[in-house]
Amino acid sequence: ISGITYVSTIDSVTVNMLYAVTDGYAYGWDLDTGSPTTSLSSCTSSYSLVQDTKTSTGMLSYLSTSAKSLLLIASGSSDGGYGEVYVDPSDGSLDTFLDPGDSDISSISTSDQDEYESTIEQWATYRIFPITDAKPAADSYVLYASVIYPEYDGLWSYYNVTNSEWNRE
Repeated sequence: ISGITYVSTIDSVTVNMLYAVTDGYAYGWDLDTGSPTTSLSSCTSSYSLVQDTKTSTGMLSYLSTSAKSLLLIASGSSDGGYGEVYVDPSDGSLDTFLDPGDSDISSISTSDQDEYESTIEQWATYRIFPITDAKPAADSYVLYASVIYPEYDGLWSYYNVTNSEWNRE
């Protein structure tokens, strides 16, 4: 297992879910029933989290706001960037894999996808941290990404309203 996270509440709905990622797949377990209830393979056949060239995974985190319910999966490799899995807020089941900026439910705006693809997606991203409390009042969340690349390593940030582009901190 490359990453694991526990989620107790999704958009005011109480869930008791454990999520894990490994080798490009995401899994969810309902801890109340003790059984694996969701994996992307239950939606389709072994739905891969990442494209063929991005099979390793790094840290797993969860972004939850009134409009977002996403697992964020750092690439953990030189393939770069991170992936997203939409989590159904009604029951915690895994729904759809997204590349950042693919749609309105993504962690970044669709208008910021090109900028993401020319920056963060190009570099090894080992951690991605969604912050929903200590942030500017106008923002719903802030994303911080730990990037390793000879010229650009360090902490990068994305503020969803006040500065909706990736910037090196």
